[in-house]
Amino acid sequence: MRPYFAILAVLAAAVSSCVYPYDLPELAREQAFLVVDGSIVVGKEASLRISWINKSGVSYSYTKPDEWWVEDENGTRYLPERDKQWMDLSQAPEDRSYRMVVKTEGKTYSSSFEKGIDKPIIESIDFGTDEARVYCNVSLRESDAGVGYVALSFEEIWLFHAQYPDQYELKEIEPGSEETPGVYEVLPREKPDESRYWCWRYADNGHETLVDLTNLSGAARDYRLTSFARAGERNHGDYNIKVYARSISEAEYRFRRNLESSSTGFNLFTPNPGEVAGNVRCEEDPSQRVMGYVTLSLFSSKEARLDGRFYKYSDPGIAGFIEPAPYEYWLYYYEYRFRPIIEDSSSDGMTIPILWGPVRCIDCVEDGGSLEKPSFK
Repeated sequence: MRPYFAILAVLAAAVSSCVYPYDLPELAREQAFLVVDGSIVVGKEASLRISWINKSGVSYSYTKPDEWWVEDENGTRYLPERDKQWMDLSQAPEDRSYRMVVKTEGKTYSSSFEKGIDKPIIESIDFGTDEARVYCNVSLRESDAGVGYVALSFEEIWLFHAQYPDQYELKEIEPGSEETPGVYEVLPREKPDESRYWCWRYADNGHETLVDLTNLSGAARDYRLTSFARAGERNHGDYNIKVYARSISEAEYRFRRNLESSSTGFNLFTPNPGEVAGNVRCEEDPSQRVMGYVTLSLFSSKEARLDGRFYKYSDPGIAGFIEPAPYEYWLYYYEYRFRPIIEDSSSDGMTIPILWGPVRCIDCVEDGGSLEKPSFK
């Protein structure tokens, strides 16, 4: 699940403005309440984020629980491994009901036991284009046991190249001394150095898109999931996407839609944020207000690859480059992570006609890329 934690925080801060609009001193003395954003994806992972927020909405703080786990209907517990906000559920059977239990501030909070809805089916992932952009379209449908609501997310891996090839090198012609700088010359390489010209990059879109299939006869054809520029680095020749689809209950769908509409502004026609009910309760005090939701789902996934057939060249430009200058400046440029990159065709012949730019313009690793292809999570 891609967390709705920021929306929950905004919504929680707004509760008092709708329910208790006046007595702020009294509100400030009231105990803060818990905001929960939990996800159980059976066969994959579980995650949790919590915070405490004052009912006046004046302040809140993110925190980690004292203890938390996921348990099934038979009492089997699954515990966090990497840290206190994530756990592996790859071995959790899909045919059982699960809940999340959180211990913090001396109390225990738990979601209700739920069983995953049958997985949606991703039938195809296709790519299309117009003059400016490439579009990724997904066709999917609910299984016979589905209820018509799906949450989509995706990861991306793509091969890209630096803006320019590394085709010049700085060579010392005469060594310098303490009194005088050395003499340097910029020379073209016999062959451009491409050792850091091509790199890989990974991205998680960090958001879930909710799709209502109940009005689409249980299926969506060519649903536009994402897009990117034809001249952008995702389209340099090897783009890979992995789409995840999970069936969600109508209750989760309505809860999250209410969150979205409540967080974008309040009027007579939006839900009162105090009425956006979640599924988390305090076991010691069921009347204690807890805001948030623990989702539970099964998921399916599908991968697709796009070659560079839609690529459209665009001049990377020379923004941030340094104009040609005498060789006395070159070592200074080099030490400050600039490199000779391209010849300046507009030079008047008074200076060496080479433009210097940041290292990242010729080095994709400096630009955040990896020489080794990453894998999907």
